[in-house]
Amino acid sequence: MGVVVSHRCYVFTLTIFIGSLLVGCKSTTVVESKPVAFVSPLSIVKPLYPQPTNKVIAAKQLTQLTESQERDFLTWFHHPARQDIKPHLRVYDYLSSLTGNFEYRGDTYTAEEAYVALQGNCLSLALLTSALAELVDIETEFQVVNTQPVYRKIDNVIISSSHVVTILYDPTFVAKPNQIVIQRPRVIVDYFPVRSNIRGKSLSKKAFLAMYYRNLASDFLLKHQYPDAYWHARAAIDLAPESTGNINTLALIYAREGQKTQAVALYQLAVVQKLTSINLLNNYIELIRHSNPDKASMLNEYLEQLDDPNPYNWVLLGDSAMAEGRLRKAQRLYEKALSKAHYLSDVHAKLAGVQFEIGHYEEAGIALRNAKRYAWDDEEERLYQAKLFALKSLNY
Repeated sequence: MGVVVSHRCYVFTLTIFIGSLLVGCKSTTVVESKPVAFVSPLSIVKPLYPQPTNKVIAAKQLTQLTESQERDFLTWFHHPARQDIKPHLRVYDYLSSLTGNFEYRGDTYTAEEAYVALQGNCLSLALLTSALAELVDIETEFQVVNTQPVYRKIDNVIISSSHVVTILYDPTFVAKPNQIVIQRPRVIVDYFPVRSNIRGKSLSKKAFLAMYYRNLASDFLLKHQYPDAYWHARAAIDLAPESTGNINTLALIYAREGQKTQAVALYQLAVVQKLTSINLLNNYIELIRHSNPDKASMLNEYLEQLDDPNPYNWVLLGDSAMAEGRLRKAQRLYEKALSKAHYLSDVHAKLAGVQFEIGHYEEAGIALRNAKRYAWDDEEERLYQAKLFALKSLNY
């Protein structure tokens, strides 16, 4: 397949899903067991380009608003008629009124740009939310949400998804003596919450801001504007050098510019420092599968042993294996996805398809019954019931 990136409301993720994965060698260890000191990815590679004429926008500017924008918000926020509303809910209400005409687009904007354009992706909305919250000292948290992927292909680049939301905490909340607080009062700012969304890890402020630069780096990469892609990828790593997504993006840029040795060095550094992900390992395997097939084989085995909590990453890998005709591998990957989220009806259906192709009709029937059990609505349930009837007609 090709490189995978995310678009629309999502944060860019770049991944190569290879056309032929090698079977792993079970007796080989890929990652050092002893801890190693952190080494910045930027310290082991040579710069690709001279400093750009137009400098990359500074991180502090990503959540800055104009004086006029700040004044409008603060006047609204401090209006006497709204003082009975808790501060974090006032920020939410202002966003609701402001984004009533907000157009959902794939573009990544700063807070100021999103305020003016009234459009953008989820990261743009999160930057705008952060900017408003900072003005009135509302505590925020940024959280990754694992979503059902939407794919689109440009050249050999496949669009996939990663999603981020903002949480606003109630600043007036004070726990009572001896009170055990499981979750503080809060409100979540999100584009189109969906039932299948799965809450992921929280992000530091720097890691969140780095997503802006990674998004733009990926966008420039799609346009073959490699110098701009490179400098934005560097900016992302400056903020979050331990991010596998940032390392992956920078390595891909080096690879695209013919600097394979430098790209391999970045991937190997990530593996040694255990900064690994499905996306990063897939790209590493693709890069070396012809020149170093034994290492690619070892990495492939290591990849399947990862404990990635995002079921959709395993689904995408399973889809790739299925497309290659690697049915047993696809079966393992779909089963791994379901071990992370057993209620995903479409993944049960994919597993049923694999079992059918293998000739395991009884197991296919079990998977279809599970798909029917977790169907989102009556229409989907009827679809799986029809497939069950068709399967039973084979008298398995």
